[in-house]
Amino acid sequence: PCGAGAVLVFGRVNTAWIPVKTERSLNVGKCIKVIHRVADMFEKIALFAAILMLVAMLCAITLGVYVRLFLNGGFIWTDEFSRWCLVDSAFIGGAVMLRRGDLVTLDILVDRLGKKARAVADCVILFLCGIFLLVFLREGYSSIFTYMGYRALTMPTNQAVPLVGMEIGGALMLLFTVEKFIYRLCAVFELDTAAMTGADVQKGDVAE
Repeated sequence: PCGAGAVLVFGRVNTAWIPVKTERSLNVGKCIKVIHRVADMFEKIALFAAILMLVAMLCAITLGVYVRLFLNGGFIWTDEFSRWCLVDSAFIGGAVMLRRGDLVTLDILVDRLGKKARAVADCVILFLCGIFLLVFLREGYSSIFTYMGYRALTMPTNQAVPLVGMEIGGALMLLFTVEKFIYRLCAVFELDTAAMTGADVQKGDVAE
């Protein structure tokens, strides 16, 4: 994006730069379009997985309540299974909400900024989010091997299973954060993503 922005500036002064500008803009546009399609695909998969886990959690809770109330018995695994589904659906579903911009936001300060200043602020926020997610993924990856040595309380597996879902959610958040960062970086350099890609793939402002 930086190179394309520089080409756009020089292209206004010297017409010899115009073919280079077009070629580089198209290359940047192709990259953005590919990232957008990949993110779209993973968003649909993540949304389906989050819904599936919520439905499984609801079924497990309903089954546990029914058995306790009407059969005077109980399954000891339903509580732990429900907690695992809740945690993993929160991380994976949270990634979907991050991409759609539906997370709870505190935008008192950024709303007072101009269009370009807002884009710069978004880039800084997304960069910090990316650093945090990288640390989260690294520590989570190490924790998986640690908890593989601990048996689950009621489930026939180890305690590393729910951490896998958290890692998947964190990886999706990182992917969507990178996508948003590219969009906002284009906005900083006033690049038209719709003109470069042939379609409007802009995902909007960032205030998370």
